[in-house]
Amino acid sequence: MSKLPNAPLVEVIFELRWKVTDKEELTKCQYLHGDLYASIKDIYNFREALVAPEVPMELYLNIPAHRFRVAQNNYPLVQVGPGLLTLNTIDSKYNWEEFEEQIINVSKRFLEVYQFKSNQEISLILQYFDFFEFNFESSNVFEFLSDNLNFSVKQNFYKSKSNPNNLNLGFHYNTELGSLSISVIRGKNIAKSDGIITQTNITSKPINPDLNLITEWLRKSHEFCSQLFKDMTRGKLYDSFNSIKK
Repeated sequence: MSKLPNAPLVEVIFELRWKVTDKEELTKCQYLHGDLYASIKDIYNFREALVAPEVPMELYLNIPAHRFRVAQNNYPLVQVGPGLLTLNTIDSKYNWEEFEEQIINVSKRFLEVYQFKSNQEISLILQYFDFFEFNFESSNVFEFLSDNLNFSVKQNFYKSKSNPNNLNLGFHYNTELGSLSISVIRGKNIAKSDGIITQTNITSKPINPDLNLITEWLRKSHEFCSQLFKDMTRGKLYDSFNSIKK
């Protein structure tokens, strides 16, 4: 499914995580970025180091250490570090079919260059960041949530003539696909416009590092998140994403 013509999407991130449990594996991770780059440089040939080479590797476990882009300052991009592989893209570059193919391609090449132990498992994460422009000073955020995002928040302990000027809510659920986390916070977009950012995050249960399992989970998770977004914004807000901007 392609994205909506007027979507509020900001960024989509896929993550593959694993536990680095001993010094032997930590040492193996020192060579990972070079091996991975050699495998993917036909597509992601622009390299960036994100940490200084003198920083001990154990200090950036599960943190991106190197980044590979299709071109300078461009997307999609691949990030890798000890215990972490990500593929990121942004709204202007996003089409699900293309992004899914990119994830599978990068995952395949990663699994070819990084040899996991026989009993080792991985976790997968799919994240969506959406932005809705909103003026906290002139409008009531409780009303916006109820009218547009299909959930209600209210309080009876404090009376004020002014509107709430901040927002930080979170919801967590267990699903068949893994753990679902939804965050709703005040934030700004790249243009520095004020508004509301929603982060939808689904994290798999530990699975074997198998490309078929990754592909299956990815398809189901995207379908789940896509339906969740439709249900969350159902009504006039969702209808506005299909309208053509004038």
